[in-house]
Amino acid sequence: MPKLPNGLSLKQRVFIEKTIETLNPTEAAVQAYDVNNRRTATAIATENLAKPTIRQEILKRMEERGLNVDTITSIHKRNIKQSKNYAASNTALDMLYNLSEAYPVQKTINTNINIDLNTLEEKRKEIQDELKRIRDGVS
Repeated sequence: MPKLPNGLSLKQRVFIEKTIETLNPTEAAVQAYDVNNRRTATAIATENLAKPTIRQEILKRMEERGLNVDTITSIHKRNIKQSKNYAASNTALDMLYNLSEAYPVQKTINTNINIDLNTLEEKRKEIQDELKRIRDGVS
């Protein structure tokens, strides 16, 4: 599929429009890419939202419609105080928070440590040293 002048394909442009229209990136992918499988649509939406050009275009269009971080924060506060179910509104909030990178970055570290009970004190020191290296970012 040919790219348009701004580097976006026609399907990506439709995805952006449908994301703004539905406030649901998975539904936007279903409509823009004509897929029936929700998992496939979610994968497409996730891939598209990871692309800076698409993210920025969605944020720009949301801003044009008055959906900025301040507005969304006030809506979020309102929803927290309400007892009714505002699922669609909360989906839009989550999408904006994700797009604007308002959520903290998650980091995961996996490590395996084998402990010989005969030398427990020695191993405890090794574990402390390893944890210190991990905390300090030393490999």
